[in-house]
Amino acid sequence: MSTPRWEGERSAWLKARAGHRLGVRRRAEQLALVARRQERLEAGVGDSAFGEVTTRNVFYRSVHREEGAANLAGWMIWTLIWMSATYVLVGPALLIGLGAYGIWWRKVEEWGRMRSVPYFKAAGAVAAIGVAILTAHSLLATEGVTRILIGSWQTWPLEGGAAFLTGYLWLQLVLGLVRAGWRVRAWGWPAVARVERAGATAVQAVELEGFDHAELEEAPHSDAPAIAPIEISVDDEELEDWMVEEQDEPVYADENDNAQKTTQ
Repeated sequence: MSTPRWEGERSAWLKARAGHRLGVRRRAEQLALVARRQERLEAGVGDSAFGEVTTRNVFYRSVHREEGAANLAGWMIWTLIWMSATYVLVGPALLIGLGAYGIWWRKVEEWGRMRSVPYFKAAGAVAAIGVAILTAHSLLATEGVTRILIGSWQTWPLEGGAAFLTGYLWLQLVLGLVRAGWRVRAWGWPAVARVERAGATAVQAVELEGFDHAELEEAPHSDAPAIAPIEISVDDEELEDWMVEEQDEPVYADENDNAQKTTQ
């Protein structure tokens, strides 16, 4: 079974915020595709034999802006130009960001859900170190400070192309870490934080410790104090005499008629 990475929740989170942004919609569709594929594998159905169509990538969208062979050729040239310039300027940063993101993505089961803050903090730390080095270099460039601090070391150890390459790679490292933090949000990982908060605030079942009803039912009843029955005995002759004394004498209809005639 593959490691759960909440593709369904992340896809729903991105779709709710995609709007007219095709790049966000494409990432949401890709996550939904992975989620459905995992559901089929867990159900034992196997992977789907057909491909699910998603939104086109940025290269296809940049080229196919207008119809017609001439338009396609022109947009193709323009796309190659701006993509080439992008890879020259920040190509290493894109690779560093992809690698930094991929390391945590593979360790998500051990390290927990991905977050942007650690990447941004690392980028800030690397940038601070670079600024500190440049500040120290500017201070050491003056003769008085150089003599006070390090004596004979009066020049920057890297000059010319080496210094430019070092600064370029340092900047690419900072941008790459920022790019990795951006990718965390771009691929919907904030949705996982909401899922975890919802699970933490859910009402949990509470088990109360009580008596074991099975043991109480199986326990013998001889330990409980027995209540002796109360016997009331009445003499039959005395009861019969009492009932006769309490009974009223019956009055018959004929006697009532005779009493009415006498009064008349």
